[in-house]
Amino acid sequence: LNRSMRAASSFPGTVQVIFHCIFGADTTPKLQLSGCQLALWTCQQAESSLLQAVGSHLLTGMLKVVRGEAVASGLSGASTAQAEGMRAHAYGTLAELCKRTPLLVRADAALPAELFD
Repeated sequence: LNRSMRAASSFPGTVQVIFHCIFGADTTPKLQLSGCQLALWTCQQAESSLLQAVGSHLLTGMLKVVRGEAVASGLSGASTAQAEGMRAHAYGTLAELCKRTPLLVRADAALPAELFD
């Protein structure tokens, strides 16, 4: 799915897969990392109109990853490298959301302070 152009614009299924991979009860560190990779790919490749519709959900999920809530709630045994990889892909996803859905990100004045603190 991480290289599928069609999957990137298949909503809401793709968003469900992303969130299940990252926050699902039966997830693994590798699956969490793959979910973050899919989120980034989706933000890069999805049609703009579709991304506008689900951008707020992706924003919320990626902020949880950046805060460390995904690893803490999902698994305590996630390796440092995988946790860093998840955060890197989450920041990349947030950057794509900023570029492609600026109105969504602009609506939250506290977001820059949180990300650059």
